[in-house]
Amino acid sequence: NKIDAEIHNAFKQNNIDNISRGKNFLAFEAIKRIIKKFIKSELDLVRNGNKIIIKFLEQSFSNPINFSNKFSNKLTSVNLKGNIDRVDTFNGDYRIIDYKTGFVNNSELKSENLMDLNLKPKLLQLLMYSWLLKNYNNSQHFAVTAGIINLRASVFKLQNAEVNNSLMINNSVLKTFEGEVI
Repeated sequence: NKIDAEIHNAFKQNNIDNISRGKNFLAFEAIKRIIKKFIKSELDLVRNGNKIIIKFLEQSFSNPINFSNKFSNKLTSVNLKGNIDRVDTFNGDYRIIDYKTGFVNNSELKSENLMDLNLKPKLLQLLMYSWLLKNYNNSQHFAVTAGIINLRASVFKLQNAEVNNSLMINNSVLKTFEGEVI
């Protein structure tokens, strides 16, 4: 019931006041339609017996790391950051969800050995989010699924990241990720 007011407030926060006509009106109506459709989809999942508990929305995570610079042999410190759209549990399993408004090909989210991460920025982003969440929780037995929900799709289905033919991102995958990225 609060969707219109919340969207209107978001527009005002971005200094968009007139939403009664033109492109602002069209954007407002498109956003409203997407949000209503998405909320209905989430409610349908719950009504069908699924249990969804949202842990974080739009949560910023950061983790400083130190690594040896290959060129100067000096210790370098970098603070890795990410703003995760959503972390939830779905029927007891942790998920990291990134929302996108454009088409995402499933091949962009799959890798056999992570050596192709430079060609798959969306997979890199999901693995970075997983790594940040693992370090935030300081978890010994970390396991999540991570994926993208396309908000313009006709069906809001999680497109999962897949590494080594597994949908589960665990400590082993993140150790390989560290070796490739850090």
